[in-house]
Amino acid sequence: MGYVIVGAMVLSGIIQLGIGIYVIVQSSRGKNLWFSCLAIAASVYSFGYAYELTAQTAREALVYMRIEYLGIAFLPTLGLLTALEFTGKHWSPGSKPAIAMLAFSALTLVVMHTTHLHHLYYADLLPARVGSLTIVQITRGPWYTVAMTYANLVLVLGVVVVARSLVTVPADLKAGHWLFLAGFALMGLSSNASAAGLSPYGVDLTPYGFMVMNVLLLIGLRPGQVFDLVSIAKSRVFDGMDDIVVIIDRSNRVAGYNPALHQIIPERGTDCVGQPLPAVFDKQPEIAEFAANHWNGDADIALNDGTGQVFRARIRTVGQNSRRRGTRVLAKYLTMTNITKEMNMVRAMKDLADLDGLTGIANYRSFHDQVEQLTGGQRVGRPVSMIMLDIDHFKAVNDTYGHKAGDMVLQRIASLLSQNIRAQDVLARYGGEEFIIAIPDIGADGAVALAERLRKSVNALEQIYEGQSIKVTASFGVACGTIGPGFGIEPLIKNADRALYEAKSSGRNAVILSSERSNP
Repeated sequence: MGYVIVGAMVLSGIIQLGIGIYVIVQSSRGKNLWFSCLAIAASVYSFGYAYELTAQTAREALVYMRIEYLGIAFLPTLGLLTALEFTGKHWSPGSKPAIAMLAFSALTLVVMHTTHLHHLYYADLLPARVGSLTIVQITRGPWYTVAMTYANLVLVLGVVVVARSLVTVPADLKAGHWLFLAGFALMGLSSNASAAGLSPYGVDLTPYGFMVMNVLLLIGLRPGQVFDLVSIAKSRVFDGMDDIVVIIDRSNRVAGYNPALHQIIPERGTDCVGQPLPAVFDKQPEIAEFAANHWNGDADIALNDGTGQVFRARIRTVGQNSRRRGTRVLAKYLTMTNITKEMNMVRAMKDLADLDGLTGIANYRSFHDQVEQLTGGQRVGRPVSMIMLDIDHFKAVNDTYGHKAGDMVLQRIASLLSQNIRAQDVLARYGGEEFIIAIPDIGADGAVALAERLRKSVNALEQIYEGQSIKVTASFGVACGTIGPGFGIEPLIKNADRALYEAKSSGRNAVILSSERSNP
């Protein structure tokens, strides 16, 4: 539902931006200036609010709200100026009333953008998660009340201006005036319903209200002509999108697409319309499978075509409601956003944060997190063991052969340990020449046996550095416990460390089992 709401908000912005641009292009000599500005301001509101719905913090929400207010602050003023323009009472940007109203809107914008300094507009902002959406709970400041009062007053004045003109307007233009009034009414209803907290999920319905209003205004300005929103969206937005968009019919054939599709299928030429999905995505079957087998859903798809690209794919259904037949599926649309760079960056950052730079195995922080996951509630009552090992006389290796030789020894032993444990075991470099292994579902006997095998493997390992043979041994400490409520790995680690100290004290190159058990 969250993606649908955000997507609808973005679509609202696109539609209103298209209306604003269309009116600018089609008008001459400044005609319909205020209406075009109204549509563009409402589109800014919609786009900003779409991002606000995805905000994670109050600071982030405030940033997006500041973007919204680049449009919101001027919407009431532009609405009244549009009403005057619609009825033939055009106020130019240089007229004193227009300047005064625009100055008030600009002042509201400044007050909102600086609210963190004086809290006159918002006293407080508290983002709250509602499903996948972020709904910002606000504590209103005094200027917010002033701005809302002004907005409602201007709305009423706009309705009065258009309603009074109905008395004298020619009959063939009355329909346009009624559309204008209907648009204003719907916008006002959505705005006040949202302000009163009556909207579903707490979502601000005002951008949708403005979208409906602007469409009705456009129809009213062009009597008898229906605005072709699809053509504008396609020519100005759809074709220029970086994201891939594919329209799919009920037979899972491509019904339409934007040029971005050829980023991944350049060899298919210029026309894929009418082709079945498996034929279009013959080298990317994972895309065809996802699009064919889902009506609504999201997935991150890694292509196996040799490019290494990763796309965030979304499939949505387009339906038509009928009283007799219910909802009839018309088509699906697939959108794909290339997230390869983002995923590579995430992997790189995760590797830097989680892996030891020298050996390539987990560092202690990552080890701790992985073990906490392994010892979750589903494993209550099951054993877990911990092995700590330390390379004996490692300082002598560094002193005799150099630190590069010491690094090689650490790398070889890390590799040996990795090859001799199970996939579910967790290995990490504990620090210096120490390593640690967490072994779930293995008791004392199994853990000691594993430690002994590892000890013998390290003892048998011969490492050659610059023609010199380096042989090392290692001492092992083993500790065991049982997972239960309140179980923590730190006592288990401490017991394994004590056992390791005993192994060192007993002459090294030995395995010692801790006599203490770490139980809940």
